[in-house]
Amino acid sequence: MQTSRCKTHPTMPTHRSCSRCGRALCRLCVQGMSRASECSNCAHAQTDAPSEARAIWIVQAQMGLLAVLTLAFFVWSLTWRTAARPAIQRPTVPVDTAPFQPVAPVLGQVQLPSSPDLDLLPVVPEIDTTSKPAEPEPIFEPSSLDKAEKLVVAPRPKSPIPTPVKEPKVTRKPLDLAARFHTGNRLYRYNIDEIPGADKTIVLTFDGDQMANCVYQLLAILEEKKVRANIFLTGYFVQTFPQETLAIVQAGHEVGNHTYGHPRLTSYEQTRTQKTLENVDAAFLNDELTRTETVYEQLVGHSLSPFWRAPYGEHNAQIRSWAYAQGYLHVGWSSGYDSMDWFTNQQSKYYWRPEALRLRLLNKLDNNPEPGKILLFHLGSKRPDADQPYHMLAQFIDDSRQRGFSFTTIAELLDGNLGVTVPSTQAQMPPVPARKSH
Repeated sequence: MQTSRCKTHPTMPTHRSCSRCGRALCRLCVQGMSRASECSNCAHAQTDAPSEARAIWIVQAQMGLLAVLTLAFFVWSLTWRTAARPAIQRPTVPVDTAPFQPVAPVLGQVQLPSSPDLDLLPVVPEIDTTSKPAEPEPIFEPSSLDKAEKLVVAPRPKSPIPTPVKEPKVTRKPLDLAARFHTGNRLYRYNIDEIPGADKTIVLTFDGDQMANCVYQLLAILEEKKVRANIFLTGYFVQTFPQETLAIVQAGHEVGNHTYGHPRLTSYEQTRTQKTLENVDAAFLNDELTRTETVYEQLVGHSLSPFWRAPYGEHNAQIRSWAYAQGYLHVGWSSGYDSMDWFTNQQSKYYWRPEALRLRLLNKLDNNPEPGKILLFHLGSKRPDADQPYHMLAQFIDDSRQRGFSFTTIAELLDGNLGVTVPSTQAQMPPVPARKSH
């Protein structure tokens, strides 16, 4: 017969079984039992049950105590606030039981029934419509901190009335219609850099200041190709190069104002923003434009065309309005159509030699033929002669005409597209002196 074994110690034979669950127990299990008749499993179950019930009871008791304390605090605070609040005594309003007596209106005076409750009402003074307006109320003006105040009668200040903004006063009969045409956006007031409606049209412009080493080459090409241009000269150029100036005018080109000394007008060089410099105001710009016009008229015999160009392309709406007040409409250049011929760093990507410049301009014209484009060149620069743009100008004019483009001037464009009549500047001129031999 096979002997049963203990489940806890399989190598030990069964000594007896648990009186509660009947589990087989060996001698080792019996020795470790806390009770004589029950195994360890039954003994642990009976021991743990009271511990769990006790823990649940403790938690329930704590929650019940917390609820009681919370309710007691709420009742106490409500009772304290009710006891501490003072009783509100409402004023007693006397009731007038007398019947209402209507009062006849009196002109210029308000009559009120006599009653103690109406003593605090304001008395309306009698209005005299035949007398003069009342004198201004006196105000106190202290004479000094050490002396007593004295009574000074002063008129009551009137509220300021906003003054309407007026357009600058025109003194030179500028192109009114053209200026109004270009005032839709305040940033571009009194400025022309493209001509809407002038499709496939090109305006060649040249600036002259300190150098004139390309003047005669440019004039010869323009005369050969029958092209008139807009040329902007500084007063310095007119005084330094009078022979070249007369040659430009004699060739029939439109000459505009480029200020006298080519000054900086905005902070663009330092901050890349077109903010007017502190030393630049309307009087400063007026002096720059007037001096140039004076030396030009003394040399040529008639006034400049009503166009001007800001040095370095530095201008804003305020500066342009000052110039417009002197009769000048600003002419810029179309975006991307600066020849950069003033750039002398041959290692720069903006140093375009004649052939590269010609191809670049033609490509831009092919991609965007409208509106009318204004191109920027200069009458001279420090570049080597082989890199001067005039070498490609004749071929560029021919290529542009083959593409259907025509060449004109600003005055002709405005007159043809905006109905503006430009005052003529071609008058009797002194003969152009002979060119000096080099």
